Amino acid sequence: METNSILISEKRKVFKLNTSSQKVEWDISFEHKIAGISRVNEYVFISTVNNWGKYHTSLLKFNSGKLLWTIDKILYYIHVLEETIIYIDRTKEVVCLLLNSGEEKFRVKMDFKWYESPKMALIENNIYLFSIKSTKVLNLNTGSLSEAKLPANINPKELTFILDEFQIEINTLPSGDAGDAMLYGIGAGNDGGGFNAGDAGGGGDAGGGGE
Repeated sequence: METNSILISEKRKVFKLNTSSQKVEWDISFEHKIAGISRVNEYVFISTVNNWGKYHTSLLKFNSGKLLWTIDKILYYIHVLEETIIYIDRTKEVVCLLLNSGEEKFRVKMDFKWYESPKMALIENNIYLFSIKSTKVLNLNTGSLSEAKLPANINPKELTFILDEFQIEINTLPSGDAGDAMLYGIGAGNDGGGFNAGDAGGGGDAGGGGE
């Protein structure tokens, strides 16, 4: 998606600026402080945090600025596939949301050992979760996980980093809530711009905490 527009975030407002005309195409204000912002193709994910450290995630349309929904969840490793959003919850469950409503379609426990740090990646249109010891693939229809192997002779024991089909840099799951909010693990999308929260699992912050 080519565009002459950029997204700019202020303390409690996000606006889309056309860099050619220098005109604001849309703006939207939030009740709470903006902790992070990222774009995945035509969708804009915004995390906000209140004075008590409670996070929310909002989804906007990039072209119009239309607010689709807001939920009181932190989203990690977001992938947008067809009409769904796949992400990892802070409970370390894989969750599927309906894109247009934010309604939860399913959630499934990853069932890795407590000492494992699984990674999630989109490879050949499949969502894989893998650690050094095991690999699972997600069934997007049933929400079930089944044992699998990574394709193309990828050896999880030798992996240090991988840039998946969604252009997300895969390392390990974040271990804390230090302001990274739902942006942790989001890359730029297929051809979207926006914020990359850094090393997806290395420990960078995507925003501040409460005021």
